[in-house]
Amino acid sequence: MAKHKKKRPKHGCYFRDGKRMAYFCLVYIEEVESFLETLKKNLQGLGFHIEVHDGKKTDKKFMLLHVPDDILLDLSEAYDIGVAEKKLGLDGRRWTHNIFHTPLSHMYMSETKKGNLTSCAKIMIIQKVLESIQFGSETHARSVYRMIEMNLLDTVFPLHDGYPIDETMKLPDKYLNDRQLLTKYWANFSMWYKSVPTDAIERYYGPEIAYYFAWVHNFNLMLIIPSIMGLLVVIFGIATAHQSVAVHDFIEKNWMFCARCFRYRDCKFHQLKSYYKLFFWNYVFDNYITVTYTIIMSVWGTVGMNLWKREWHILQVKWGVTFDDDEIGARSAYIDRVMKKYDPRTKKIEAYVPRIENVMRMVFSISICLVMISVVILAVVGVITTKLLLKMALTEYLHDSTTTFVMIVGCILQVCFIKGFGEIYENLSIRLTDIENPKHQRDYDSSVLYKGYLLAFANNYAPFFYIAFVKGINFSQPGTNNFFIQQDNCQPSTCIGDLATNLFFIITFKRLVGNLLVLFKPPLKKIFKTLLFFKKKQIAEERLPQYETEYNLLPTNRYLLTSEFCEMVINYGFVSLFFAACPFASFFILLNNLMEQRLDAYKINVRFRRPLPRNVSGIGAWDGVILGITYLSTATNAFLIGITGDVVSYASYAINQWEQHYRYRSYANYTMSRFKTEDFDFYRKVNNTPEYCYYRGMRLGPEDEKKYSIDGPYWEDVTWRLITIFVFEHFVLMFNSVLGFIIPDYPKCVKDQLNLDRQLAKEAKLLMLKEEREESGQPDEWERYDKRPDFSKGEGPIRPSLLNVKNQWNEHILI
Repeated sequence: MAKHKKKRPKHGCYFRDGKRMAYFCLVYIEEVESFLETLKKNLQGLGFHIEVHDGKKTDKKFMLLHVPDDILLDLSEAYDIGVAEKKLGLDGRRWTHNIFHTPLSHMYMSETKKGNLTSCAKIMIIQKVLESIQFGSETHARSVYRMIEMNLLDTVFPLHDGYPIDETMKLPDKYLNDRQLLTKYWANFSMWYKSVPTDAIERYYGPEIAYYFAWVHNFNLMLIIPSIMGLLVVIFGIATAHQSVAVHDFIEKNWMFCARCFRYRDCKFHQLKSYYKLFFWNYVFDNYITVTYTIIMSVWGTVGMNLWKREWHILQVKWGVTFDDDEIGARSAYIDRVMKKYDPRTKKIEAYVPRIENVMRMVFSISICLVMISVVILAVVGVITTKLLLKMALTEYLHDSTTTFVMIVGCILQVCFIKGFGEIYENLSIRLTDIENPKHQRDYDSSVLYKGYLLAFANNYAPFFYIAFVKGINFSQPGTNNFFIQQDNCQPSTCIGDLATNLFFIITFKRLVGNLLVLFKPPLKKIFKTLLFFKKKQIAEERLPQYETEYNLLPTNRYLLTSEFCEMVINYGFVSLFFAACPFASFFILLNNLMEQRLDAYKINVRFRRPLPRNVSGIGAWDGVILGITYLSTATNAFLIGITGDVVSYASYAINQWEQHYRYRSYANYTMSRFKTEDFDFYRKVNNTPEYCYYRGMRLGPEDEKKYSIDGPYWEDVTWRLITIFVFEHFVLMFNSVLGFIIPDYPKCVKDQLNLDRQLAKEAKLLMLKEEREESGQPDEWERYDKRPDFSKGEGPIRPSLLNVKNQWNEHILI
C-alpha cells in the first residue's frame, strides 16, 4: 500500500498552478476575445477563476473555469442542488462474490463527505450560472449558449474528471476516478453479463443517463424468462411438427399446387409435398403452445411495466429526484421568434403568438410527418416490387434457391432504408419542432420525442405490418389477381413463417450494421480528417492537454439519449408486437441489448464529450410510449393468432370433424380448394399443365354450380377467428387490470422512507416553533411538546424498523 500511496495519481484538468481543478471549458477564436470582457468580469464577480490557454493543434483558445468549494456550496443552496452527507468508500468490505455484480454494484455513489459536492453536482451548478450569465449591456444578452448562436463562442462543455484509460488503471480501484471506474466496470464489453452500476452512473453523469441505463437493465432482466420460454416453444414445435396434421396431411398428398408465374417459360407446377419446409416452419411458429406463450407474454409485459414502476420509485428516493428540473418560463428561442404586445393584466410586454399561426405551424408539421410516413410506405412497396422482379428474373437460374436469395436481398434493402431514413428523421423531428416553436422546454422535448418515435415506428415496423396483415389478403383464386403487387402472397401456407424469418434477419442484420457503423465510423472519419487536414505534425506524438483532447471528441447535445432510447423502445416493440409469430425474438433482442448497453456506455464514456447532467425524475414521455406499445401489442398479437395464423383453423377443423362425422377427410381438404386449369387463360399457354391444381382457400370446386364461390366452412372459420380475437383481447386486458391493481407502485421500503421523512420534517418544524416561542418569552404553551415521543429512540407510533431504512437503502434491500 505504501508503494501505491507514493504513486497516487492526480486526476482531472488543472490550472497551471496544479491546485485548482477546471470544471468547464469555453472555446472561442482570438478575433472575438474583446467581446468576452463583460462575460469574464461577471464570472469573476461571482467568484469564478478563469485561465486561458492556446490550442496546440488548433487555432482556438480555451477558457477554463474553476469555482472554489465555498462558493459552490452557496450556489447549491440558491439553485436547490442538494449536498450529500455520507461517503461509502470503495474498499474490500463492499465487494461481493456474486458473479453478476461488480465492485460498483453496491456503492451509493451519490454520497460523499458532508459539506462536499460530487463533480456532477458542481457541473450542474456552474451550468445554471452559465445559462443566465450576462455577457452584454442589452437585456437579452444572457447565457453562453446565446453566445454560441451569435458565433461569439465556438462551444461550451464540462470537463471529465480525467482520461478514461491510462497507466493508472493498473492501480487499485480506490486510486481511480469515477470515469476510470466506469470505463473498467461498465464501458467494457468483457463485463457484458454484469449488472449495471446505476448509482455510479448517477454520481458521474446525473439522473437522466442513469435512468436510461436503469430502464435498459430492467428491460434485459424482463427478457430472460421470455427468452427461455421462447426457445422451449420453438424446440417443442420442431419436435412435434412431424406428427401435426398441419404438416403431415399436406406432404401425403400428390396434389399439384397452382403455380404463381409471371412468364410462360418459367411457369412450373409443383406438388404440395415439395413445400414441406414451408409447412414445417409455419407449424413451428404457429401451434397451440405458441398461443399459450403469447397469452403469458401479454401478461408478462404488464408485470414488467409494474416492476419498472417500483424500481423507478426506489431510484427517485435513493437519488433524491422527485421532480424534473425544468425552466418554468418561456424558451429564449421562443421569445426571439414571436411578436410582443402589452398585457394589461400583468402590465408587462409579453410574448404573443396568434392562434391561427400556431394552428398553421402544427398543420404544416403534421403534414410533413405524414409525407415522410408515405415515403416509408413507398419504400416498402419498392422493396416488394424489387423482390418480385428479382424472382421473375432469377427463377430460371437459381431454381429452388430463388426464394431464399430474394428474401435475403429484400432484408438487406430494408435495413438500408431503415438506417438511411433513421439518419434523416433524427434531424427532421428537431427541425419540425423548431417550426412549431413550443413555448416551454418540456413541450419542446416531448414534441421532438413523439415525432422521432412516430417516424421510427413507421420506418421499422411498416414491412412487418405488411407481411402480418396485408400480404396476400386480396388473393382469392388463380386468375383473379392480375395486379403485380397482388402476386406477392404466402401461398400455400400462412405468412407466420415469412414474418418470423424476416424478423430474425432484420433484427440481426440491422444490429450488425449498426454496431459496425458505431465502432468504425468515427475512427474512419478521424483518419480521413487527419489525412485531409494534417497540421502541426510535431504535436501528433505528444499527449494533448485534456481540454483539447475532449474538444476533439464527439459533441453532445440535449437529445444525446433520444436516438438511443428510441432504438431500445423499437426493440421493445419487436418483442411485444410480434411475439405470437416469433417466439425466439426475445432471445435475440436480449443478446442485442447486452451488446447495445455496453456500446452505449463506451460511446458516452470514451467517444463523447462529457454530457451536461440534467435533474429528471424518470424516463419522461417514454413511459407513455412504452405503455402505448404494451396496449397495442395485445391487439396485434390477437390479430396474429386470429387472422394471420392457422391455430384457429386447426381448432375449427377439429370441431367440424367432431360435429359432422369426418366430413373432411384431412386438414388439407379443409383448407385447400381445387381449381381447373382450363378456367385460367394463362395456364392454357403453359406446357405440361395438370388438369387440376390446388390453392389455399375455402371455396367450392369447379364441378359445383357456383364454382369457386365461398364455401360454408369459410364463414365458420371467420366466426371462430373473430371470437378468438375478442376473447384474447378481453382476457388479457382484464388480467392485466387485475395485476395492475394487485402489484403496488411503491415498495414497502419506499413508503417507510417517505413516512420517516415526513415525521422528521414535522419534528423539525415543531422544534423550530418551540425555539421561536422560547425566544419570544412564551414557553409555557409549548411544554407539552417536551413530552412528545423521541422518534430517534424508536418511541411513538412509528415502527422501530423505520430507523434502519437508510441503512437498508445502502444495502439495496427491498422489503
